[in-house]
Amino acid sequence: MTIYLPSCFDNIIKVLYQSKDNSEIPRYLSLVCKLTGGPNIILSAVYGSPQNAKEKLKVWKRYHEHMQVLTSKFGSCPLIVAGDWNQKLDLISESVITPNEVCLKTIIQDFDLCDFYQISTHEFSKNDKIRLERQGQIPCINTLGNTFYPKITGNRPSRIDGVLLSNSLLSNMIQKNLFLSNEHPSADHKSVHITFTWSLCGISNEKNKIKFFFHNHLIDDKIFMKRLRRSIADNLIAKYW
Repeated sequence: MTIYLPSCFDNIIKVLYQSKDNSEIPRYLSLVCKLTGGPNIILSAVYGSPQNAKEKLKVWKRYHEHMQVLTSKFGSCPLIVAGDWNQKLDLISESVITPNEVCLKTIIQDFDLCDFYQISTHEFSKNDKIRLERQGQIPCINTLGNTFYPKITGNRPSRIDGVLLSNSLLSNMIQKNLFLSNEHPSADHKSVHITFTWSLCGISNEKNKIKFFFHNHLIDDKIFMKRLRRSIADNLIAKYW
């Protein structure tokens, strides 16, 4: 897997740190990026194991540890994870699930992630259609969101490709769109396309940095937090009177 950052974002996003799976068959790659005038954000690409349940479980355990290391090093950043999970995403919400699904569900819960497919509007714009036609792709809407159409007779289509993102990011989103596209006729996967706009505190709409930005590390400063609480209390009392 790989992550591409368009050159037009060179003045907006800067890669601070990168980390990947060091196993014999790498399954994930993550970038910690700095947004100009805004917070850090983690972009992660995943290719889940297509093998048996034990192999899948090993992958999710490694990925869970990987994300714990990143968040302990850079704090609780907004997170976007995309890829071919090789795991039926609809099954994660069911009560009776296998150990590897339990581990994946733990990742979703521990890092407060949500399934973008479940919360998005499923449509594409005229510009999306033109862009994909130039790339030889055909946009399509699928009510079930199935992305995998196996060539083996008897195997059922399923939704195993998708995007998970932080609920903190979702709460700042204004527009959320998702659709699929058909690529090469012999491919057994559809591509997932997402578009969203956000209004994150600290992100400037202009090229210049904003004048004020809250530094998260101050939350761990006991003296600062004591002064902040006292100031809030004094203001609340003054407003009350």
